[in-house]
Amino acid sequence: MAAGQSLLVYPGGAHEVFKGKGDAKYGLQWKERLGFARLAVAHRYAIVPCCCVGAEDMLEIARDVPLGWLRKGLSLPLIKPPHPRRLQKLYYWFGAPVETAQYDGGDQGADTAVATAVRDATRTAVNEGIRLMRARQAEDPDRLSIGVAAKGIQDKTEALRAELAALLGAGGGSASTSGGGGGGGNSGGGGNNCGEAKAKQRKQQPAGKKKQ
Repeated sequence: MAAGQSLLVYPGGAHEVFKGKGDAKYGLQWKERLGFARLAVAHRYAIVPCCCVGAEDMLEIARDVPLGWLRKGLSLPLIKPPHPRRLQKLYYWFGAPVETAQYDGGDQGADTAVATAVRDATRTAVNEGIRLMRARQAEDPDRLSIGVAAKGIQDKTEALRAELAALLGAGGGSASTSGGGGGGGNSGGGGNNCGEAKAKQRKQQPAGKKKQ
């Protein structure tokens, strides 16, 4: 932070990253932590609240593996392989920055009242972002990936049917025209047959008789 680099921070720490089976979806695990707010105030960093909705709906926790020996109350969730029917969009949200430039920085980061105000403003913003994204998720008809894939297949199938119908329609017109020509060919064949019959009649006339 002294170098002015941007940081991605999970205020809930490991407990938030490794949510347990019984934890509420999209519930923040910040407790009463103030560390990130103190640092932001001390370095006069603006905090950009952000969230992502969708991942916790895709993933199902099979069980929690206790890691109390590493940190009290910590567990590692074992995730089931996501079912294709659960695959879906991710909805990202970035809110207006929570400014800290109005504070003097430095020692003010140690002021619990200031840090609490910054943390609470950030938490309120993130919760509002989660609410907005969950509302958008609920209204999105293309939320599920399998639905999008099925719609894409259906659209392509209908397009192919339309193309095939157009081709068959054009082919039918050509067949009708050819059929007319075929009739002419059959008539010509009839003319040939008539000529052969006359030739046979001539051959059957008695010898020596002349045609009158």
